[in-house]
Amino acid sequence: MVQVTATDDWEANLRGACDLVRRAAGAGAEVVCLPEMWPYIGSDAGKIAGAESLDGPSMSVMQDLASSLGLWLLPGSFAEVSEVPGRVYNTSVVFDPSG
Repeated sequence: MVQVTATDDWEANLRGACDLVRRAAGAGAEVVCLPEMWPYIGSDAGKIAGAESLDGPSMSVMQDLASSLGLWLLPGSFAEVSEVPGRVYNTSVVFDPSG
C-alpha cells in the first residue's frame, strides 16, 4: 500500500504517486495499491471538471507504469466521466505486469 496525500493539484498528485510506485517497486514490491481518489481531492466542481475516461491521462500513466515496472498495480480510484451531467463514477481498475 502506498499512502498518497492528494490535493486539488492533479499534476503534483500524479508525480507523487508515480514516485511512490517506483520506490515501492525498487524495494521489491510486486503489487502496489494507491488510495481512493488519489488523482484529485478538492471541490466537487473540480472533480467533475477533471473527470476522465478509462483511457484518460491518469490511467494511461498508471498502465505504462505497471508495464515498465512489471508489477500489478491497483491505482485506487479516480473520477470517471459519466453520461449524467454533474455526476462522475468512482472507478477502480487493476493493471497486470503487462499493463
